[in-house]
Amino acid sequence: MTALSEVLAEVQSVVARQDYHRAGLRGETRRLRELLTDGRDNALRIRAAIRSHLGPRQEKLAEFRIPVLGRNRPVSTQPVPPPPPPPPVE
Repeated sequence: MTALSEVLAEVQSVVARQDYHRAGLRGETRRLRELLTDGRDNALRIRAAIRSHLGPRQEKLAEFRIPVLGRNRPVSTQPVPPPPPPPPVE
């Protein structure tokens, strides 16, 4: 009967460690989400400061992957196909 008691004690110990690690993982996941949100907010502030410093129409903004306001977009080089002819009327 002592072997069964030892196995039961070991199982309870392993389950307790699993619960501890699972709780820690949830806390770390929550902290990771908070850090990602803070990082996005800081990146937004930095982009706004760069846009404010350079101006919204400066091509230099593209170096920071910030959309440039009023930039001329390239025109499509593919010709537009003509509409199909109307069906014959009888």
